[in-house]
Amino acid sequence: GSALQGMKRFFIYSLAPVLYNVGIIIGALWLTKIEAFGVFGLAWGVVLGALLHFLVQLYGVLQAGYTYKFTFDIKDKDTREIIRLAGPRMLGIGVNQINFVIYTVIASTLAVGSVTIFQFAYNIQFFAVGIIGISYAIAVFPSFSEAFENKAMEKFKQSFSSAVRQVLFFMVPATILFLIVRAQIVRVVVGAGEFDWPATIMTADTLAFFALSFVAQSLIFVLARAFFALHDTVTPLTAGVVSTLLGLISALWLSKDFGVIGLAMAFSIAAIVNLILLWVPLRQRIGSLDEERIVRSLFTISTAGILAALVMQMMKPVVVNFFSINTFFGVFFQGFIAGGLGLVVYVVVARLLKSEELDVILAGLRRRILRKATPEEAIGTESPTGS
Repeated sequence: GSALQGMKRFFIYSLAPVLYNVGIIIGALWLTKIEAFGVFGLAWGVVLGALLHFLVQLYGVLQAGYTYKFTFDIKDKDTREIIRLAGPRMLGIGVNQINFVIYTVIASTLAVGSVTIFQFAYNIQFFAVGIIGISYAIAVFPSFSEAFENKAMEKFKQSFSSAVRQVLFFMVPATILFLIVRAQIVRVVVGAGEFDWPATIMTADTLAFFALSFVAQSLIFVLARAFFALHDTVTPLTAGVVSTLLGLISALWLSKDFGVIGLAMAFSIAAIVNLILLWVPLRQRIGSLDEERIVRSLFTISTAGILAALVMQMMKPVVVNFFSINTFFGVFFQGFIAGGLGLVVYVVVARLLKSEELDVILAGLRRRILRKATPEEAIGTESPTGS
């Protein structure tokens, strides 16, 4: 997967998790019905998914010209560098996993159903963060690495600024969408069976506080990749540990008064602190991060976002006149129409305000559709994906 990222072969890389889930679905729907597997068909589905996950990426690197050659040299400079960088990175991943487990443990001490509410809200919010934040971080990482290795720090800053501004362009409206139609989102995703309306409202309110840190959560992935490109995995680890400890202390304190919602508050506080702890040292290390341009873009994006929010809020009661919210499809259409019209307004206003980020995205789409761009044009400095 890392090799594919380094070669900017993102399509094959993106297929891997899809096939992983296909394996799980096969296990759940078919293998469990085979007497020889029974309930263990679920586990074998995961095994099948993992195998498919591996094979599609293996195909990608083989197609790119990879050939295996056995070699072992512990004194190899690159090998020693990987070992040095991998340690803090593995600890950082461990901290994140332990962090989530502890939040879940705290939720288990609260009102009945708090664990389910917390996990549902977390999974729903991470969908947005994963689609945008992680995707942009993965896509921009090769550009960061190339710029640093070539000592082209201005290009490094340009790639960083572009990635940050495009993440803002997507995550600001995502935050607004999840805040305004949060109940509709939760009801459509998990509002079935024993999951009643009070549980839906509690999950939606928890989701709202997660959404407040969408921007911070997404930018953390971009900032961490910037440090990785600088061959520094210690700073992200340190920032992660400090913010995690602060988040857990906040969770213990806030959950006493706000219950499971307090856990989402604490999580967002930790994410914002983590963002600051990464941004400041990166700026100290490489100088200006093009903040002036980022703030200008944020103003444009926020203006479009506020107008979009007004449209979403006004459309919710209008849609009720046409669809009953007592049905699944009624709730779905209320969220879809109100949220969709709001996002259309967001794009239109951003276009009228001449948003650079929207221009870059539209230009990239046009190039992909028309396939007429030269290799030099396709690389571009404004798109972290090189599209």
